[in-house]
Amino acid sequence: MLTLKGHGYVRGLEYSADSTILFSIGGVSTAAWAWDTQKASLHSKIPVTPLGKGRSRPPAEQLHFCLPNYILLGPRYGSPYLWEWPILPDAKPKELNLGGYGRYYRVIQSGTRVLFKTEQEFCQWNPITNEIEHRLNVQALGYNPLTLNDDFTLLSSFDNGTTTTIFSTTDLVNPLCNISTRAMPAGLMFHPNNQSVAISFGHSVQVFNLTDGKAISPDLRHSGTVRDFEFNREGTRLLSVSNDQTVRVWDTQTYQERVSYDFKIGKLNCLKIAPDGLTFAIGSYKGTIVVADLE
Repeated sequence: MLTLKGHGYVRGLEYSADSTILFSIGGVSTAAWAWDTQKASLHSKIPVTPLGKGRSRPPAEQLHFCLPNYILLGPRYGSPYLWEWPILPDAKPKELNLGGYGRYYRVIQSGTRVLFKTEQEFCQWNPITNEIEHRLNVQALGYNPLTLNDDFTLLSSFDNGTTTTIFSTTDLVNPLCNISTRAMPAGLMFHPNNQSVAISFGHSVQVFNLTDGKAISPDLRHSGTVRDFEFNREGTRLLSVSNDQTVRVWDTQTYQERVSYDFKIGKLNCLKIAPDGLTFAIGSYKGTIVVADLE
């Protein structure tokens, strides 16, 4: 287990493709911190934007790692920047024009494309060619889009209440299913097999079948608000972190809790499983990061 202490509360975590570097952003830091997980030390700092004449850097608000070796940093305001990793001396980032919607994007987890949303559409964008490769207009849905799956085939949306609707991206008129939760959804993640989806609300995460929208797990409960959760790459485990200061590991065959961790670092805000599936990292509001083995 590694314990790392850096900037203010940890807002986001990302691993490099080989799982040896952990990137973090948080607090009002104007840089991402790159941690060497083998040496348990700070490797370097990456500015969120180049420092222009007569201006200061804004805090980093979004962090993503794009394959093969690019770091995408989104400032609190303005366009995101793409840095090639590892960053060489005197290197300069590429400023990315997302049409004025720089705060509304995320990286598709296959790692090679960026997905960002506006009020009217989802766009799939190639950070290497700097081109929009796919647009999906969702304005006619009358819903608030949440997210898409990795291969851009499934769209989830919610109705400002307790219903989540799943659509095929080829048919935005007829939903595949409607999912009812006990409270307003806070987060959603598709299972790697695209046959189920995990939704967080309040103190719980629950998994639902995409065939009929029915629950296939009980409430996977914490004693505090669930802040983040993620399936491992094989889909055999679901990890969740909460304000109750714990990490819980759930078996997706039985939906029983396999193990719970309390690393005594306070309320937890974010979680990331390493690409090799061997470790996971968590970040707390106190600014502490823990890297631990995934059982």
